[in-house]
Amino acid sequence: MTNLKALSMKTVHKYYMLLAMLILTGGCKTEKVWNLAPGIYILDKDKPVKTYEDLAARLPRKAIYVDRWATWCEPCLEEFEHYDSLRTFLGDHDIAILYLNSDMNIEESRWFEFIKEHELYGYHVRLSQDLIKDLIANALFNPLIPQFMIIDSTGRVLDKNAERPSNGEALYNQLTETLGLQVNP
Repeated sequence: MTNLKALSMKTVHKYYMLLAMLILTGGCKTEKVWNLAPGIYILDKDKPVKTYEDLAARLPRKAIYVDRWATWCEPCLEEFEHYDSLRTFLGDHDIAILYLNSDMNIEESRWFEFIKEHELYGYHVRLSQDLIKDLIANALFNPLIPQFMIIDSTGRVLDKNAERPSNGEALYNQLTETLGLQVNP
């Protein structure tokens, strides 16, 4: 009886240790999504994104509107002024937004503050040299910014030169047509 009781306690202890490890590591996921603030997710905090395939694997399985930008880019910053109505449209159609940051050598803390200050809700990745090379190899990289793209729920890029948020209805029509969204009468 004593051996059975001791074995049960050892087994219970092992299960508690396993449960504690799973809770502390966030489950069994291999890639961690880091939540900077409510609604702001950093996809490459712990591990740089090196390929488009790697990036697509980290994104939610839904349509994505991509904004490639930089903190020093005035046209990029001007587009942020149109994000309130864009967020409404994207939310109504279950489309996520991914911000690809083109700043080189910016301190991480400065990047995070900029994201929060400009309320850039959605998913974020900093372009690494490897990711840039891969985007170029896959003919997805436009050397000029801002650059906007539309990605379907499978990770396939449907348009690498999508309309800007400042184009309002033209962008919403493009998203509706490209993604085959239901048009509300």
